[in-house]
Amino acid sequence: MRIALFTDTYLPDINGVVSSIVTLQKELEKNGHEVFIVTTHSSLLRTSYEHNILRLTGVELKALYGYVLTSPIHIWALNTIRDMKLDIIHAHTEFGIGIFARIVARLLKLPLVSTYHTTLEDYTHYVNIFNLKSFEKFARKSVSRLTKLYGDACTELIVPSHKIMEMLVRYCIKKDIHVIPTGLDLAKFDRDEVSLAKAATLRLSYGV
Repeated sequence: MRIALFTDTYLPDINGVVSSIVTLQKELEKNGHEVFIVTTHSSLLRTSYEHNILRLTGVELKALYGYVLTSPIHIWALNTIRDMKLDIIHAHTEFGIGIFARIVARLLKLPLVSTYHTTLEDYTHYVNIFNLKSFEKFARKSVSRLTKLYGDACTELIVPSHKIMEMLVRYCIKKDIHVIPTGLDLAKFDRDEVSLAKAATLRLSYGV
């Protein structure tokens, strides 16, 4: 299959979502699938596409851990994605790139799978700069409504934990929710991959 992973964050970023996506990408490729990445990059003045990675322009929001905000509409990128001849779209975000994924899936008549990685209601305080209870309530309600709209629009909905599934059930999402924990690349924990000198330095720095 030809699969596109749509994500607001990708290498060289380092975070849990990127780790999950890279692990998924490697396993899909190992099983013979061709994987494309559609993501953002704040330093770009125009869209770029190389090595199966399509990077869209965006604006970095430093207050939100460097999250890159991008428009949900990219005409040139749509033509590039059409040329990928995809079988399925897998979104890893609900906003920005996630909305674009939904638009592309509808226009190209492709199934849309979505993985809901983050409990967004835990991050509303970043936009509630004056710490107003009324605004906090409004922000959380908005998150739940937008999440429900997006979740119900997907062909399949995946979450990495039962905690997130329970949250989405509370949002009254009608779709079946599949719990698929994020996999670990166990090869990284092999002793052959560990530098003994680096490990000794690390232990020394923490006094263990």
